Parts: sequence; C-alpha cells; structure tokens
Amino acid sequence: MVRINVLFAMALATGALATSNCQTRDNACRTAPDANMAQCAADNAACCSTAYDECRGATNANMASCAAEHASCTGSLQRRDDTCQTNYNSCRNAPDANMSSCVAEHASCCSTAYDECRGAPDANMSSCAAEHEACKNQA
Repeated sequence: MVRINVLFAMALATGALATSNCQTRDNACRTAPDANMAQCAADNAACCSTAYDECRGATNANMASCAAEHASCTGSLQRRDDTCQTNYNSCRNAPDANMSSCVAEHASCCSTAYDECRGAPDANMSSCAAEHEACKNQA
C-alpha cells in the first residue's frame, strides 16, 4: 500500500515539476539582458504545451490534473479560440483524411490567426507570439 501511495505521489508531482521547470526557464528568459519578451512568451507556451502532452500521454494519466497543470503553466483557465484545433480534428477524423493536407491547413489557420492577432488594435505581441506557438504545437 505504501508503494502505491509513493508512486501516486510521484505521478502527481511530475506535472508540477514540469510546470515549475517551464516557469523557471521563463523567468530566466525574461530577466536576461536584452530579453526578447515575445520569444520568452513563445518559448514558455511551447514548454507548457510539451509538458501538457507528456502528462496526457503518461500511463494512467489523470486528464483533469493535466488540464489543471497546463492552466497553471500558461496562466489561463481555458484556451482561447480553438478554431484551428477544431478544424484540424475534423479534418483528420474525416473518412479518407489526407493527413498532409490536414497539417498544412492547420499551419495556415495558425498563421492567419497570428496575423489577425498582430494586426488588431492595441495588439499584445507577446500574447500573439505565445498563442501562435501554442497553436502550432497542437498539430
């Protein structure tokens, strides 16, 4: 029984450690001399996305814990517009799906969303870069 509790605690800690690692890397990036905040935001989004994917892919993954860790890592409770991901899922789940075409359409959707974000009034370029990186990592 003790062994099971230890393994369970280790499994729960893994997500927290990944999130902590992303935050540590993000803090180091942002406090570096001549830091590029857009790049820091994009790198953090990619780190959080990778940690989320690893969490969900783990044996007996607790999807609720993975989602909570991802929200904590990104600083959001829910992803923004998931239109690109929704369209990608529809494409790849269609009968006789052409995966190359689905991936290309997803990349195009992410680029379009990125351009629209950057072109919006009072656009936050760091947020745009982070959202773009997160979008690209969903495919």
